[in-house]
Amino acid sequence: MSVTATCLNPKSLLGTQRILLLALVPVLVLLAAACGGGISEEDLDLAIEAAQQIAVENAVATAVSAIPPAPTPAPTATPQRAPTPQPRATPAPTATPGPNFAQIYKDNVFSVFQIDLVNTRGSAWLIDEGVLVTNQHVVGDNEVVLVRQAIEAPFTAVVATTDTDRDLALLFFDPAATTALPLLTGTMTADEIPEPLMALGYSEGSPKPDGSAGAARVKMGVLSQMIDLGPAGINLTMDAAIDPGESGGPVLNKRGLVVGMNRGIRVSSPIDDSPVFGTFFALHVDDIKIWYETIRTILSQQLALGTTEPG
Repeated sequence: MSVTATCLNPKSLLGTQRILLLALVPVLVLLAAACGGGISEEDLDLAIEAAQQIAVENAVATAVSAIPPAPTPAPTATPQRAPTPQPRATPAPTATPGPNFAQIYKDNVFSVFQIDLVNTRGSAWLIDEGVLVTNQHVVGDNEVVLVRQAIEAPFTAVVATTDTDRDLALLFFDPAATTALPLLTGTMTADEIPEPLMALGYSEGSPKPDGSAGAARVKMGVLSQMIDLGPAGINLTMDAAIDPGESGGPVLNKRGLVVGMNRGIRVSSPIDDSPVFGTFFALHVDDIKIWYETIRTILSQQLALGTTEPG
């Protein structure tokens, strides 16, 4: 069998499929020898070099193709601007409720009494069961006085004792004559200027057909000053205008406690056409309480000795 050898040009072989070139290098050598023309060493070196380069490129491509594709990174979220915090509303301060003088009046008015004498009237208040306190100038020299209540029947009371310096008088009566309750007492200092005050008393009005006096009147003001009058005691000055007939009535603070007793007015004489000014006084409740406790102690001692007359 004859073999036909086809002479191939090595340079044209470089234009064929490069993937087969490296495997064909030995064949090229044999074919070149068979064609009798031979291949120069230069061409052979070029072919070998080209084949090696292709082999390297193919190996790199194969290795690269085996590498798994890198995951596509998730898009980074665009940071959003934090919302500007809204300013908090400053809470309004809780309003402190003011004194309820209307309720204080309702709670205490029935414990205020009218002293009805022949030519004058005054006021008094219940300091203890069966005991009223008022001004000495209200009862004067009387030993027995007529006492009118707001809505109940009138009764009589005995003037137990008086103090002309402090302008005080105690009246004793049958506790069954009234259903009213004694008033609660407090105290007051100069630090409380100008605290509001409520003065109660009977300044006007005629007795009703049933003998009652109706409700006591109200005067509102503030504590203006506290004055030490020596033997006459500590006195509150206030701008509540006390009228005749209201002497002896209680003065209450914003808590409904008795802190003084209406006493009188000092009038400033007018000059030319100027108005008349007055300073309204109330005896401090501390003087009243000390005096009353002293009287009670004396009476207790007298009762222990078998006598009921006050000293």
